[in-house]
Amino acid sequence: MLKEGYAASEDGTGIYYRYLDKKRPWLVFLHGGTGCMAAFFNQERFFLKKGFSLVLIDLRGHGKSDKGKTKEFFEFRNFAMDVKAVLDKLGISKATIIGHCFGSLVAQEFVARYPKRVDRLVLINSGLAPFRNKAKQAVIWLFARLMTLVPVSGKKAHPDYSRQVGRHDISPAGVFCDLVYSGSKTFLYTYLASACFKSPIKGIVEKPVLLLHGKSDIIIPYSNSFELQKVFPNSEVKLLNTNHISVFNDPDEINRRILDFLRAT
Repeated sequence: MLKEGYAASEDGTGIYYRYLDKKRPWLVFLHGGTGCMAAFFNQERFFLKKGFSLVLIDLRGHGKSDKGKTKEFFEFRNFAMDVKAVLDKLGISKATIIGHCFGSLVAQEFVARYPKRVDRLVLINSGLAPFRNKAKQAVIWLFARLMTLVPVSGKKAHPDYSRQVGRHDISPAGVFCDLVYSGSKTFLYTYLASACFKSPIKGIVEKPVLLLHGKSDIIIPYSNSFELQKVFPNSEVKLLNTNHISVFNDPDEINRRILDFLRAT
């Protein structure tokens, strides 16, 4: 069983995490926007059996971490600061960071700010500026604003994502679940932060990087991973026969690809 705890970020936000130290290399998992660490239920079981030390983090505003109500609370620098707070509390000097969607954007922010804390990167369904298209930004803005009409503050809990296996990228049931658990403010500001994201990576980053992307992803098309590959010369792109919700729609392939990457680097 994983242990659990809270780390206080620099602004006092309580960040919930679960971990198990097996005295082996650390893997840190960062979930997608409006989700939570429970989305990695398949990866948690798999990599524990393989003997890795794990940290799963509920990003601020999500899961059992503290909620926020302002745009500033959800700035990417704060998410990176939260990851550092957890690593500091656990005494982890360096780790492999594994991020899906929004979590992969946080991972980019983290490696840009704290490069010495990162051993390797795994970016799943990611991009340099995945929502730079103005039309897509407008749709995201409108959708996020509409969700604020549902006045929910969010549960400090985790949903059962095993019930959502096979979910389409655009799923009313999935949106409703995320909204109930994350709350309308987290929903709004996480989506707006995603829409404005531009990778802070400057120049060439020599970290070993694995880029995994679903071929059928309609949220962030897989061409975005090939753009990322130009920034990370020591990287490889692996396409998956799945969509954007890849971590629980194609877990076996994701787990195998990550394990092969860890063993080879």
